[in-house]
Amino acid sequence: MEPKRKGYMRKSARIALIWSAATLAAQPTMAGTVVVPNVTANNGNAANSDPFNLGAGASERYQQVYDSYLFTPAFNVPELITQLAFRTNGLLCQCATTFSATLPDVQIDLSTTQSAAGALSTTYSANVGADDTVVFDGALALSSAGSGRVPPGTFDILIPLQTPFLYDPNAGNLLFDVRVFDGATTVPFDAEFDFLGFPNGTSRITGALGSATGFADSGVAGGLITQFTFTAVPESSTGLLLLTGLFGMAIVARARRNGGL
Repeated sequence: MEPKRKGYMRKSARIALIWSAATLAAQPTMAGTVVVPNVTANNGNAANSDPFNLGAGASERYQQVYDSYLFTPAFNVPELITQLAFRTNGLLCQCATTFSATLPDVQIDLSTTQSAAGALSTTYSANVGADDTVVFDGALALSSAGSGRVPPGTFDILIPLQTPFLYDPNAGNLLFDVRVFDGATTVPFDAEFDFLGFPNGTSRITGALGSATGFADSGVAGGLITQFTFTAVPESSTGLLLLTGLFGMAIVARARRNGGL
């Protein structure tokens, strides 16, 4: 009877392992995008070269804050930000919008901050949140097909994050913190600034790399129009499925010890 029992264990182990792996693989990943500031469905009212169009060998520190309310139409629970995207604005600057370039050395951080649009401290460290995360570090390849001349422009300047960032709008605003150690020439990106006195939920400070402080725009607030791609945090059921998979592997290990596999 023992050989039959081993055969049954071998079959059960394989079925359990295959089922758990297939179930885990089938779990859907809910993804979405949100454009901030939200008022810029079409092209923005400015073209901005900071921080990605500085020229070869140039450097800069750039911080931009996005108020949390800009995200809540899309999500108001913790979500993983997985990609940033920008678009050109040839409509306003009347410049070439098709480009392909690589910035040799760039670091991008995201964090949750209590600093708000129009109220960023000029001291960089005062704006950085406790959950500060390096989401990209290294050579940054950027390109665009130049769709900015026909509004609304396409967000085709993509920065997939090496490390996703978990952001909860209920915990604070989002800080986009860029250090360009070695830049390149690209084109001006689409931007939105508060020229008419209507707050748009974003503002920036810029300055020399290595300096502790930067400079805010005088009299207006604004910054790059940004598209964020976000995905849902895996639900607790995924953890249960993972345990099921581990249980299946435990059966396999036990069968092997008993000489059934």
